[in-house]
Amino acid sequence: MTHPYSEALAFFWGRLVKELCVYDALTYFAWAVMAILFLAVVVLIVWLGSLPGKIARQRNHPQADAINAASWIGLALAGAGWPIAFVWAFLRSAPIGYGDSADTAPAAAPGSNQQGEIARLQKRIGELEAELKKRDNE
Repeated sequence: MTHPYSEALAFFWGRLVKELCVYDALTYFAWAVMAILFLAVVVLIVWLGSLPGKIARQRNHPQADAINAASWIGLALAGAGWPIAFVWAFLRSAPIGYGDSADTAPAAAPGSNQQGEIARLQKRIGELEAELKKRDNE
């Protein structure tokens, strides 16, 4: 004896299988290509967004963090500000104050006792040299 709904079930499953098999291999291939292209675009956007910041860090730019933020904001604004951040990463701004550059030293304050400091350091050097000679003789 057969189940009363067996024919309806067979009809439903047969139709479902036909509906699912409507797409051929080329359709699935096209979907795979579109997914790969989407991932490639995402990777490209991330790479472009971080490029000015990486360049600025490699060049020891004093405003590297600001350049990184400007590049991401520029990309978020449809790429309008990204070229500015890219060019900014290659520009080296002049040191504005003490601490902006490693090759700048603080200027001596007017009225400071530089001669006294030099004399004190020379005396200390002499003491250290005498101590080294004493150790060498032992």
